[in-house]
Amino acid sequence: MSNDNGKTKEDWKERSVELNDHATKARDTFGKGSYHSLENDVEDFKYADTAKDKALLGGKIAGKSLLNVGKFTFGKALPAMFEQASKKAKDLSK
Repeated sequence: MSNDNGKTKEDWKERSVELNDHATKARDTFGKGSYHSLENDVEDFKYADTAKDKALLGGKIAGKSLLNVGKFTFGKALPAMFEQASKKAKDLSK
C-alpha cells in the first residue's frame, strides 16, 4: 500500500534507516574534538601595532570562526536534521 506521495511503507522504513546512518556518520566524522578558541587571537588583535599585523590576525580570527561554524554545521546541526527526517520517515512507514 502506498501513501499520497507514491512511497510504500517499506520505502519509508528504508529511508529512515538511511537517514539514521547519515546522521551517525556525520556525527562520527565531524563531531569529534573541540572548537577553535578565539580568546588569545582577539587579545593579540587588540594590541597589534601595524596594519599588517591587524590584517593577518583578522584573517586568522575569520578562518577559525569559519572552521567553528563548519564544525557545528556538519557535527551537530546536520545530524540533528537527518534524525528528524528519519523520525518523520519512520512515522510515515506506520
